[in-house]
Amino acid sequence: RTAVLTGSPRSGKSLLARWFAGQGKGEAIDGADTLDETDLFHRWNRAQEDGRPLLLVIDRAPWRISLPDLASRMGAALQLAIGEPDDATIES
Repeated sequence: RTAVLTGSPRSGKSLLARWFAGQGKGEAIDGADTLDETDLFHRWNRAQEDGRPLLLVIDRAPWRISLPDLASRMGAALQLAIGEPDDATIES
């Protein structure tokens, strides 16, 4: 029920996250790698308890996580990556 979406800036990660949350598909956390790890761990657990999908958006992998329980959960999450944007995408 959890996925980690990575990609470079302007690749469309935030747009996908807003669509995901806006359509009621689950909770999206953009910039998840900048949040306090303990807070993120609790949000992860709440989403799992509620049966709510969770999309975590970060700029680049690998994501260095110091909290062992959070690191193990991230290891079990679906890892998704968006490739580098082409010139047409950057111009739009």
